[in-house]
Amino acid sequence: MSSGARSAAGLAVAAGILLRIVLVATTAGTTDVKLARDWASYAAESGVSGAYAHHPWVNHPPLSLAVMKGWYLASPHVGITFGDLFRYQQVLADCVSLVCLLLLGGRRLALLYFLSPVAIFISAFHGNSDATMVMCVLLALLLLKREQPFAAGIALGAAVGIKILPLLLLPFLLRYVYVRHEARKFAASFTVTAGLMFVIPLASAGMALVMNVFGYRGVGTWWGPVSMFLTAGLPRLAELYVNTNTLLELALVAALAVWWWRRSPELEQLVAMCGVVLGTLIVFGAGFGVQYLIWPVAFLPFALRTREAVVLHMVLAAFLAFVYTRWSGGWPWWYADAESPGAMTMQLVVAGWVAWGALVYGTARTHLNLGVRWR
Repeated sequence: MSSGARSAAGLAVAAGILLRIVLVATTAGTTDVKLARDWASYAAESGVSGAYAHHPWVNHPPLSLAVMKGWYLASPHVGITFGDLFRYQQVLADCVSLVCLLLLGGRRLALLYFLSPVAIFISAFHGNSDATMVMCVLLALLLLKREQPFAAGIALGAAVGIKILPLLLLPFLLRYVYVRHEARKFAASFTVTAGLMFVIPLASAGMALVMNVFGYRGVGTWWGPVSMFLTAGLPRLAELYVNTNTLLELALVAALAVWWWRRSPELEQLVAMCGVVLGTLIVFGAGFGVQYLIWPVAFLPFALRTREAVVLHMVLAAFLAFVYTRWSGGWPWWYADAESPGAMTMQLVVAGWVAWGALVYGTARTHLNLGVRWR
């Protein structure tokens, strides 16, 4: 890389960091910030395990809840609101993800993610832990690249401690390490890490933790197939889809895993496949939060053309900007209240269909490209 290219990349990274800091400093985030603050207060009052008994929507795993509790307790002492501290955590996670992507796929893929409005909006404005989850998964993949399966298992276990979703990536990473005769180290460290994060809280919280974390299916009826059924006047079909969605999603992941285990993947293929799995979960999901859109966008471009990846980011970013502007009551954003009267409109539903279609294309195209490369 020439000195000019390095300087340009450095300026781009600095701009990405600055944009995130300004967005955190000048906004209050979304409804998720308020929810996270409430959950953190429950954990501070009753302990991490006891927090799950307060409300069925306390659905983050114990590690994530413990981190929220830490920010909640630190906030009065540092003079920064809980919401800002929590969002600065996501900004830091994006910076770590940038380094991971740089080492995994090079400058183009790293900057595509780091400078994407999708990542900037969700990490610096939205106020949820999805960016941290993505960071942990990328760190696990990078450690696999560096032939450190034991450490990679710990990183994936931490990802599951932030959000339960990466548990569904386990079969795909296991195939990669199995081919390289490293499955025992990876599986052992993952099991111990995840076990330590869940066993002790589970002993105290009991079924409240199980139902809240493992039984959570998302909320809302304005995304994907459910919104399409409702708009078409088919409420019973929408209800059936919601009630059977968990089984459908597990069946789809199982089918992808069977397809995957018939191959001997390279690392770039594994990264892209993580995007396919995460994209599939969003595309066919019944419940939906706009912050979910950050899940696949760091991974799918590993098997997409640059133009396709850029278009995917642009469409999703435009959708997010439209949603946040609507929920904020206009521009500039301050607080995007998803629960305010009139927050949900048919315009948002239609915009969601466009974003859904772009994600369908990006996910399907990535999977197709992976299949072609294995012929």
